[in-house]
Amino acid sequence: MNFFRDALTYYLKRPIIFIYFSIIAFVISIIGLFNPLSSLLKMYDRFITESVTDTIVLLSKEVYKIGVIPYIALGILLISIFMGILSGVFTSGYFYLIYKSVIRSKASKTDIIDGVKKYFIKVSYVFFEFYLVFLGFLAVTPLVIVPSVIIAKKAIENNTTTFLNTGLLSLVTGFVIVVISLLIIVHFAYKIPGLYFFGKKPIEKSKYVLASSYWSVFGKVSLFVIVFVMGGYLIFSINVPIVVALLNWIFGTIAIGLFTIFIFYDYSLLLSKFKKKQENK
Repeated sequence: MNFFRDALTYYLKRPIIFIYFSIIAFVISIIGLFNPLSSLLKMYDRFITESVTDTIVLLSKEVYKIGVIPYIALGILLISIFMGILSGVFTSGYFYLIYKSVIRSKASKTDIIDGVKKYFIKVSYVFFEFYLVFLGFLAVTPLVIVPSVIIAKKAIENNTTTFLNTGLLSLVTGFVIVVISLLIIVHFAYKIPGLYFFGKKPIEKSKYVLASSYWSVFGKVSLFVIVFVMGGYLIFSINVPIVVALLNWIFGTIAIGLFTIFIFYDYSLLLSKFKKKQENK
């Protein structure tokens, strides 16, 4: 409860934080409103194949050819560089604002500009790493899914279905993908605050801070992500575009804002505990 109380305090004392997250969510919701991918995903079984499993297998065969893979890798690299720089420009200053709110430092009119000047390169690099790893993981995910899909499909065709070859294998595959995704999010999300809390060698020091309470952090971040994904899925299932855009704006403002503030807030608590442990040694 202290977190929500403090988050509300940050919003009230520095409303620019709330406004910023609201603008980001608004832009995302507008992009989603005119993004044809959402409509295509809702009717995937009618525009490619008769089922999602057949679609995955078909796309894997077409996309993952030897001659195509270098282009995929180059595309991921260029997107990561572009998105890393873009993210650094638009977040480094506001992260600094949140950092100063968490440590209860006096606000200044130049906080955002100062944050960009001090942390733009570092934040951009961390975002670049995140996009590179996450997009790379997404690129190979279909290859991980295909074996379980083929085994399950063959079992159904041959009438030899069992829980092992249709249910358990799919569950294990899905579980592994989800866990790896969460590990990536935790790893990079807690790198960002370290850039602000430590002046020298922030990445190296952050590893020790995160390692001191890793599974606790993993559990909390997982809870956040699961709630946000469920909320996003419920909104996605609505078939009225303007309503979807409005709900995405509201939900996005709350989700992005709370998650970002939580990361800095929780990191400050972890750092305090870590320092106490070091002092008691």
